[in-house]
Amino acid sequence: MQQAKFLINQIVWSSRYEGWLATFLKIFMKGFKSLRIPIPYEHILKKWIDHQFDSRFNVDTFGIVEVENLDISKDQKREAVEYAPTPATFGIILSSMQLDFSEYVFVDMGSGKGKVLFMASSFPFSEIIGVEISETLCQSAGKNINRFKSSFQNCFNLNVICSDAKSFTIPEDRLVLYFYNPFSEKIMKDVLNSICLSLNKKPRSIFIIYYNPQHKSVIESTGKFIPFEIDGWNDPMWNIYHSV
Repeated sequence: MQQAKFLINQIVWSSRYEGWLATFLKIFMKGFKSLRIPIPYEHILKKWIDHQFDSRFNVDTFGIVEVENLDISKDQKREAVEYAPTPATFGIILSSMQLDFSEYVFVDMGSGKGKVLFMASSFPFSEIIGVEISETLCQSAGKNINRFKSSFQNCFNLNVICSDAKSFTIPEDRLVLYFYNPFSEKIMKDVLNSICLSLNKKPRSIFIIYYNPQHKSVIESTGKFIPFEIDGWNDPMWNIYHSV
């Protein structure tokens, strides 16, 4: 029953972000893979599906930006990770958390071209903030914010701050923080230290959503966060935590 609920949720959010045709293609491709049936033109189909978000919302978030192509210093490049857009699964995660989003500020640490900001805007956060170290990516995100149009948009207070994450001042609001493995373990420790200091100063509800959790031990070792369970959700690529 729970699996059926998640399947329906996945279809709903995928169709919102990528359209019905792309959604059905993804379902058929997943079915073919489970049966180990080769998928003709799989690479072309995946690329077409990945482009649908941008086509629907008149933005440019597609593609990977390698670290060597980022306009940051050599020292910063050693701690950085390539830019890649977040999958539509993100919408399922947020909707399943069942929060009063109007009481929370959403922050994407390493926001790139802004795709997650636009997906998060489907929920009525009080504010949505992207933190990005690359000035070029910040400019791209700013242009995308000006162009983004969606009938599902429920938050219109979107901002991008051009800053490295460890220098970013953690807002004193209730927070939902998003990380898509944006930087090295060293920077992750610095950022978590800032978050924990902010929590000590003002105890409050803070959620962390961590996709591709390469450095999850950094979060778990703080003693400030515990895993947040969503019934029926067991994808190891997504870790969710809540402040103690």
